[in-house]
Amino acid sequence: MAGSAEAPIPALLDYARASGGTTESRVWVFGDRVPAAMAAFVNGPMARALDLGDCHPEGQHLSEYILPSLLALAEARGRVSGRELIAALCAGGEVQSRIGNACLGLSGMAKYQRITNYTQWGAICAAGRLLDLDTDKMWNAIGIGYSILGSGDLQCIAEGNHMMRVKHAFTCADAVHCARLAQAGVTGTRNVFLGPRGFLATNYFHKNDPAALTAALGAKWEWLDSMTKGFACCYGAHAGITGVLQLMADHGISASDMETIECGLHPAPFGLVAEPQESKWNPRTAIEAQFSLPFCVATAAVSGRLMAKELLPDEMARPDIRSLMTRIKAHKRPADTETFSGSVAIVTKSGKEYRTEVDHPYGSPGNPLGWAGETEKFRNCCALSARPISEKNIEATIDACRNLEKLDDVSKLIDLVVAQ
Repeated sequence: MAGSAEAPIPALLDYARASGGTTESRVWVFGDRVPAAMAAFVNGPMARALDLGDCHPEGQHLSEYILPSLLALAEARGRVSGRELIAALCAGGEVQSRIGNACLGLSGMAKYQRITNYTQWGAICAAGRLLDLDTDKMWNAIGIGYSILGSGDLQCIAEGNHMMRVKHAFTCADAVHCARLAQAGVTGTRNVFLGPRGFLATNYFHKNDPAALTAALGAKWEWLDSMTKGFACCYGAHAGITGVLQLMADHGISASDMETIECGLHPAPFGLVAEPQESKWNPRTAIEAQFSLPFCVATAAVSGRLMAKELLPDEMARPDIRSLMTRIKAHKRPADTETFSGSVAIVTKSGKEYRTEVDHPYGSPGNPLGWAGETEKFRNCCALSARPISEKNIEATIDACRNLEKLDDVSKLIDLVVAQ
C-alpha cells in the first residue's frame, strides 16, 4: 500500500497499461486489470519499495517476491481459498529459505559470496503449488527458473537507483511465466542445484552446503526463522536501530543528549549499510538512505521511527539528523557472530556511556512485532497509499488476514485494497 506512492511505480503502471493483453488480475491500489504476469510486474516493486517485508537469515526477502506472484495467479485462476494461499506461501518460503541455507546466501556474503540470485524459486514454487502442478511439472518450473537470474544486482544498492525496486518486477513476473510454461508442458533443466554446471557449482562454488537443501525436511520449517520489518530500511541496520531505541527508552536518553553512537555489525550487513563510507554517511536518494546505517540510526533516534515520511527529501536533509550522522561510527564484529545481531554504545555529552548487545532486532522471531505491531504497521502503510483506502476497508482487510484460513476467495482481499 505504501509502496504504491513511491518511484518509479507510475512508470511501471503506465508500462503495464500500454502492454495490453487479457484482463486477468488487478494492480493493487489502482485497480487496473492486466495479464497476471504484468500485475505481478507492478505489484512486486510496490511490495519492495519501502523495504518493509520479511527476510530470512539466508533466504533473503520472501513475501515481496512470493505474494505478488501468488495473488496475481489467484485472480487469474479464480476462487483460490485462504488455505490454498497459505499452503502455497509456505511451500515457496520453505524452498527459498533452504536454497539460501545451501548457498550461505547472506552469512557468507562478506567472505565467500558475491551474488544473491536465488530469489526466483520461492515465487516459482509457490506459483506451481497454487496451480497444482504435479511433480514432473513442478520440476520443470524449477528448471525453467534456472534460466532466469534472480535479484543478483547488488550494485544498485551502492548506486541507490530504481533497480533496487524494479528487479522485483522481473522476478515476480518471471515466476508466473515459469509456472504457466511448465503447466503447458515446457521442460526445464533437471539437475538444477547439484549438476556439474548447476546452480551451486556455478554461482556458489567458493562455499556451499548441499545437505541444507533437504536437512530435516518435513520435521523443521526453516522459513519460520524469518523476521518481518518494523523499519523501512535494510535489515542490516535493524540491530543498530533496535539497540539505540532500547537504550533511549531504558535510560531516558534523547537524541540531543548524544555525543557519539557506535554500532557493531556482522561483516555481511556491514558491507550493505556501512560501506563505502563516503556514500553511506551522505545518502542522496531515498534508496541510498535505506541502506545507510548512520542515516537509519540517526533518523530513528531523532524521530522514533523510520517509514516513508522520513525518506522524503526535506526529512532526509534535516540538520539534526545530518549532524547526528557525523557522530555515528561503525565497526565489524567477528564473522562467527549471528548475521543480524549487533552491539550499540552511546556516549552522552555529559560523558556517560551506555552499551547493549542486540541478539534479536525488532521484528525477529525472538523480538516479534506481534499482531498489534503488524496491524499498526499496516495502518501506517495504508495512510501512505497513492489512493485513499477507506477505514472500513482497512479494518476488513485486517480481519480477513487474521482469519485467512477461513476466507473462501482471496480475490476479496484485493477488492478491499483497491481504491474505490
